[in-house]
Amino acid sequence: MLRIARQPLRAALVLATLAAASDGHDCVDTHNQCLEWGWKGECERNAPYMAKSCPLTCSQCSRNATLEVGVDGTAVMEETDALHGDVPDPQRKWTSLIRNPLAAMERTESDGVSVDLYHAASVGPVDVYWLSDGSTRDEGAVGSLMFRLNAGESRRVGTFLGHVFRLADTSGKTLASFRVMPHRPTFHLTDEGIEAYNDEEMCRDSDPSCPDRAARNDCVNAPGWMVMKCSRSCEACHLRDPQVRCRRDLLNVKQTPALTPGGVEAFFQSLLVSQEYNVTIHSRPGGDPDLTKDIADGPWVATLADFVTEEDGRNILATVSSQFARSTDQGSVDKYGEQSKIVSKSRTSENAWCTGHCESHPSTVEVMSRIEKVTGIPTENYESFQVLRYQLGQEYRAHHDMSRTDNRLACGPRVYTFFLYLSDVEEGGETEFPLIKRPSGTTIKVKPTRGTALVWPSVKNDDPTAQDPRTRHAALPVIKGTKFAANAWIHQFDYSEPNIWGCTGAFD
Repeated sequence: MLRIARQPLRAALVLATLAAASDGHDCVDTHNQCLEWGWKGECERNAPYMAKSCPLTCSQCSRNATLEVGVDGTAVMEETDALHGDVPDPQRKWTSLIRNPLAAMERTESDGVSVDLYHAASVGPVDVYWLSDGSTRDEGAVGSLMFRLNAGESRRVGTFLGHVFRLADTSGKTLASFRVMPHRPTFHLTDEGIEAYNDEEMCRDSDPSCPDRAARNDCVNAPGWMVMKCSRSCEACHLRDPQVRCRRDLLNVKQTPALTPGGVEAFFQSLLVSQEYNVTIHSRPGGDPDLTKDIADGPWVATLADFVTEEDGRNILATVSSQFARSTDQGSVDKYGEQSKIVSKSRTSENAWCTGHCESHPSTVEVMSRIEKVTGIPTENYESFQVLRYQLGQEYRAHHDMSRTDNRLACGPRVYTFFLYLSDVEEGGETEFPLIKRPSGTTIKVKPTRGTALVWPSVKNDDPTAQDPRTRHAALPVIKGTKFAANAWIHQFDYSEPNIWGCTGAFD
């Protein structure tokens, strides 16, 4: 579920990967030796002549200018340094891109084309070589060194159909090679090799409202959804690739993790000495040190009484009262990073996402701030509250809140769950941890009590990247009454920015 950003939109990803386009009149090489001259350094040594005669080869139209289309249909070239130096305003960057960037494939004379290279692999710097004779890697040709790409960088290159590029590490070892073919303007170096994308594969609008939404500036305001559904209208076809779009460094996501080894233990120990809430420990490593209470020997599980005031709980529920729908589970993730939704028999509850008015409501802000104060983890790491309604017989069978693939996400895994009870339940509806047994032999079952927060970790104390399988839990069927609650999931890294860019699995 996409969230509304709690902070100004940053566009580091766009600015690091998008190349501006030009048209076929202003950005063409007028000499057949431009490529050779450019890669021999003439763009720098003979800049005035090369800028005029070989603008495509010297990247004068892709790196240092954007094209603004006026209301009268005329085009005005505007100087900017989009890939180097200060970051321009994201709105200007988006809106300055002309429609149909793939027209760049047809903008040069003869068979000349422009291709975009993206370093989306986990390796370090990559050297890009040009094989002027079109030799293949099987023939063992080395080629001429053109430039170096660091991880996460991109570059637009003028070339010709049939030419071959070789990508190598700094020792000269070939990582991948590819031949320039028609309608293959975008090449991504990934850990699996070279992936080529054309307009049919990546550049399409899948929603009829795309042109109108792009005109309303939604490419800036809701980039995740728009990149996936309206990639052509937003001139962002290459960003559909999550290896390009969702790199933590390009998103400006803080690299400092919320939890380091030992962090889970430190947090729950702090709860024991806190005087602000009535804390009950249900499970802890080693069990009850005094052997006077029926506390399980297992991962930390605790409740904080009176954590949510009755008024705050009532306000949160009121803002989503008309939005409840059948809950879904997470399905598989496709190559573009979009996760399918599964309606399963194991989860029969209803939920509503606390976004928009709900998320900005003072009561929601207050509860989130309270969680931030207790955990020391900033709210940027939190998903929007998932508000739940369980009616007669509804349940959620045993499951885990962390997927073993979550470490691939820019936001990292869910590390804590704050489960907020927003109502009492006459009978049933307990939260059960079936793998955690008390000394008495019973499993941990927490009865819903209005205002109480139930807290547990999804990860191990000694390795916050590893799932702790013992915190599988279930919502037992409601026998009498209605259960209202809310999930507050906390991630290892910033969640809000990756979510804006559609890097958290869901886009609508």
